[in-house]
Amino acid sequence: MLRLGYIGYKEPPLRRPISVAQPDKDPFGRPLGSTWQSLIRRQGMVETEFLNGEIVRIATKLGTRAPINETLLSITEEMAANRELPGKYTPAELAKILNLD
Repeated sequence: MLRLGYIGYKEPPLRRPISVAQPDKDPFGRPLGSTWQSLIRRQGMVETEFLNGEIVRIATKLGTRAPINETLLSITEEMAANRELPGKYTPAELAKILNLD
């Protein structure tokens, strides 16, 4: 690809394929989301701060809490920092952690 104005421009290297066989859809056939994609790529960060974190901030401004979002934020950020793959918790384990059981 030729990019005008960039002397010595090189195409970025292709991302190496993910070596871990993981599904690309949930059990209902829906595509998995960007948080899942970030975790499977072991990027070290997820966008959860922009999603759940915003809900937590809004709740705080309103003088209340968003405990499920706080916990999900904590879990996903910890998993990303530790470069853990999605699927660490079963749905039953998450329900228990979130006090939904």
